[in-house]
Amino acid sequence: MREINIYTSFFIMIIALAICIGSLKLSIYTPRGPGPGFMSFGTGGILFLLSFHLFLKSLFSRTEGGAKDAYPKNIKTTSLILSALMFYALFLEKLGFILDSFLVFSFLFAISRTMKWYASIACSLSLALGSYVLFSVFLGIGLPRGMLNFFR
Repeated sequence: MREINIYTSFFIMIIALAICIGSLKLSIYTPRGPGPGFMSFGTGGILFLLSFHLFLKSLFSRTEGGAKDAYPKNIKTTSLILSALMFYALFLEKLGFILDSFLVFSFLFAISRTMKWYASIACSLSLALGSYVLFSVFLGIGLPRGMLNFFR
């Protein structure tokens, strides 16, 4: 596991540097404010710093993890989460943002078993409505309404 982390973090550092160099060609800052390369430069910089941290941590680590550490401990939970995300992407237009988000959040809270059913429903509803208000009302982003057309 240690060697895999060293190689992958080094490879990701190269990709992050390429992103930063490419964003410098787009100009990071203009006299009117941040330029088109600002976000990609910041993202590349953060990616470089995180992969550099993993590189140093793996390089100077004395413990040698086995290959079994690389696999998820619970394949069933991982596959259920991936299925929920696929459901979210497939039915977002048909069900609408609020209903689709509520169903997916409820399902994810249910499989995590971190709270009681009524608390997970309340959290799911507040997350779905809160994110809709944030993105649609305050930020003015058009989200799919789906079957719930009364939210305008």
